[in-house]
Amino acid sequence: MKRKTAFISAVLTGLLMFNVSAAQITEVKVSDFDNSIVTVTGTTEDALASVTAVKKDTSLSAGTYNSESDMSVQQATITDGKFNASFQFIADTGWYDFYVSGNTTPFAFEMISKTEILAFVSDLGTAKFSKTELPAKLTYYTPSMGVDIAFANTEGKMSCLAENMITYCADIASNGIPAVSAIAARTKAEVELLDGLAGAQTSTVVNNLLTSYATPAQFDISAYSTLDDYGKTYVCDALMGQSYTNMAAFLAAFGPLVSGAPSQPVTPVYPAVGGGVGGGSSVGGTVVLPPMSDSQSGTTDGRVIFERFNDIDSVPWAWEAILYLSDHNVINGVGDNSFMPDAKVKREQLAKMMAVAFNCNGSGSGAGFADVAAGDWSVDYIAAVKEHGLMNGIDENLFGFGMNVSRQDLCVTIYRAAKNNGYVFTNQKTDFKDFDEISDYAKEAVSYLAGEGIISGDGDGSVLPHSSATRAETAKILYSVMTSLLNK
Repeated sequence: MKRKTAFISAVLTGLLMFNVSAAQITEVKVSDFDNSIVTVTGTTEDALASVTAVKKDTSLSAGTYNSESDMSVQQATITDGKFNASFQFIADTGWYDFYVSGNTTPFAFEMISKTEILAFVSDLGTAKFSKTELPAKLTYYTPSMGVDIAFANTEGKMSCLAENMITYCADIASNGIPAVSAIAARTKAEVELLDGLAGAQTSTVVNNLLTSYATPAQFDISAYSTLDDYGKTYVCDALMGQSYTNMAAFLAAFGPLVSGAPSQPVTPVYPAVGGGVGGGSSVGGTVVLPPMSDSQSGTTDGRVIFERFNDIDSVPWAWEAILYLSDHNVINGVGDNSFMPDAKVKREQLAKMMAVAFNCNGSGSGAGFADVAAGDWSVDYIAAVKEHGLMNGIDENLFGFGMNVSRQDLCVTIYRAAKNNGYVFTNQKTDFKDFDEISDYAKEAVSYLAGEGIISGDGDGSVLPHSSATRAETAKILYSVMTSLLNK
């Protein structure tokens, strides 16, 4: 080691014998491979700190060390309670213990020779190691290469890193350690993206992840960027909460979603039943709907409905509801004869459905939420359902525009509408497996809708209260309530 600042042995030994501060070393790593610079970082509450590097198994107190090669002391630079100190290793290899003044606990670090590291990098460039061999190799060599792989702290993430090292071995053969570092940075971005998608709960979060990580994770979003907001929401809803084992699995899903994303109809039509929105009526208006015609009720073979929507073959249980609500402009298609039955329902979309289905007229005074633009197509519908007590904001100032509707919130909204229109609920059902997971404010609505047979649990007896409601599910439940009101 090259010594920049040296202290006499007696002073050094005294510092190491007593724990007099809370200083701790948190990391030792090669920060400059070409110049053999090792940087030590940590935390301290002191104004001054020194860091000592000692050849492992060297006895300082006995004075048996070689002051030129076995020990070096550097004064640390301290900023906001964090310190760093740098050491230059010339030809020294092996294990070293690093100490910060006032703390006798060593931080061990192995300095591997440049020759050995360059040989390893050369082997990486020829894809010599298998995917199962690489994790241990990378863990051993990268600290002495100045390559950060701290993110690869699970078996899955390390597997992604190993796979990328093999995939891009030609880059390593051409560019050496800088390529190894670049591949590690790319993999870090990839796993952060995948973690983010798995935990995402709104389409806005997914969109931000896609745009933020496209460059560092090196995937193409040019086609996605050309989609309108409707198409982007379709893609983001499908990716939200999904877990992908690696980037290849994500891209295999992402590409078809983008290419198959629909566009918002050029001229959306959102008429209201029974006079429209904005006429000024009292809270608690009644449903004004004609009964189904024979042609509407005779749809079990799908012939009538498939003339209108060509993508609902997977939801035969919702055909009648979709056709009926479509006939009455409660819920519309998305263009190109598509309905998108599995797409998630947004809060503003539900507001429109409820306002039209239950003839909710508003005062025309606006929605009164900071996240609802005055000129947005949904503003009158949101204002109407708010005035009628069917939907509230997520807080005093925000409606939750663009957020998916949970299944329990769908139940609450429809339950309120039914009660406003005189429906008397008498039966409750609470024996769902996950009933205790339902929020307290929604338990009454869920239990009564279930008791009346308007909703039912999934096949395993769960209601999945926090899952997002789909367009088909919403159509089915809304239709069930509306027809129950007509027949009461």
